[in-house]
Order: sequence, then structure tokens, then C-alpha cells
Amino acid sequence: MNEGTVFSAPPGWVLHYFPETGSTNDLARDAGEAGAPERTIFVTDHQSKGRGRQGRSWLEVPASGLLFSVLFRRHQSQSFLLTSLCSVAASEAIEGVAGVRAEIKWPNDLMMSGRKLGGVLTEVSWVQGNPFAVVGMGINVNFDPTLLPGVPDNATSLLRATGRHLSRPQLLRRILEQVDALLTMKPAKMEAEVRSRWAARLWRRRQRIMVADSGRALEGVFEDVAEDGALLLRLEDGSLQTVRVGDLVI
Repeated sequence: MNEGTVFSAPPGWVLHYFPETGSTNDLARDAGEAGAPERTIFVTDHQSKGRGRQGRSWLEVPASGLLFSVLFRRHQSQSFLLTSLCSVAASEAIEGVAGVRAEIKWPNDLMMSGRKLGGVLTEVSWVQGNPFAVVGMGINVNFDPTLLPGVPDNATSLLRATGRHLSRPQLLRRILEQVDALLTMKPAKMEAEVRSRWAARLWRRRQRIMVADSGRALEGVFEDVAEDGALLLRLEDGSLQTVRVGDLVI
């Protein structure tokens, strides 16, 4: 039996599984435009057109990574909150299933021991004036990404970190249960809970970092993250630089 046939979701979720597709984010966006409800999820064993931030490609070994996208019926102003919520759910689920700690690299990567384990991509769309968001996630599970041509040397996987194969369906189910538990909270409590748990897992927070921002390199101390998701960087002269689009340099 193909492992993909046993993917499952908590009650109240609608799960669609495809052995192969172009992009689960595209499937979720099309479903959103067609009126699909929140908590609709698309899972695949392989993406031929997977993507990350700023048009980057997502590379993986078929049936070895966890690739899925979730549809949310939320306003676009909550896109960063949804990214944070899913990052928190994933990192906590990874720790629960694999027994290893995952951290969150601003703005949307999952890290383990200083290496990239996965990524989160949130895209907002509108249909007849009604917004919805799609949060896609890719996690390296049962393959060594350093053996895959085109993957950066700083990548890692749960297999590489633990030395054993893990159940992708079990990990997905745990992530969705974590997401579900947060979504059922009252809005103010959920937001405070997400921000607190997200901040507790921020990679390199309160440390000296370098940020690539629009072609320039900024160096300073990673002070915090603003409510809108911008990185707050304390520069050498003591001033506070707000970085809204950029990458932490590993």
C-alpha cells in the first residue's frame, strides 16, 4: 500500500491526497477560489513545481518528504500570523514525533542544528472581494538532502538528524492537531499564544546576525520581530532597523 493512502486529518478537516502534482499551493488556491472551506488540505508525495519564497524552487525526493498546503478563510492582515501558527505547529509536532528540537528562522524556515529542515510559504488571494490564505509547507523527512543535486549544503532532514525513518502520516496528523488546537482558541488568546511560542523558537534571536535585504547586507543584533512580522535589527550605531523583506544569512 502506498503510504500516501493512509494520510489522515482531524475531524472537521477535508483532506485531498495526490501521488504527484505540480504544486499543492496551486491546488489549494484553486479550491479556495471554488469556495472550499477552511481546514481543507492538499497532500502529495511529489511536486513537480514546488516553490519557496521569492520564486525559489523546492527540491525533494518523491515519497520521502512531507508536502502539503492548508486553506484558511482569514483576512490578508493575518497572513503573518498564519505563517507563524503553522511554523509553531510544525516545530512542536516534529519535537513530539522525532524527539528533536526544531527552531524557526525568520521569516519562514524550519531549522535544526543550524541547518534548514523545511519551509513555509503563505500566499493570499481574493475572490469577489473575499480574501483567503494558503499556507504551504515542505519538510525534509526520510532522505538526505545533501545527496540531492541542487540542494544547498546547509540543508538537513529528520532522517539525517535522528538516524531513522519516520512516519510522514503520523507527523502530518500531529501538525494538523496542533494547528486545530490553536484555531479553536478565541482570536486574542490564539494570537498571544502563537506569538509567544513562535518567539520562543526563533533561531538566532538576541544574537548577532547578518541580513540580506534588497541586495545589501545588514549586520547587527536580532532584537525582536514586530507585530507585522518585520525583523528588528539593532545596528552598530544603536539605531533600530526594520527589515520587512530579506533573509538571515546562514
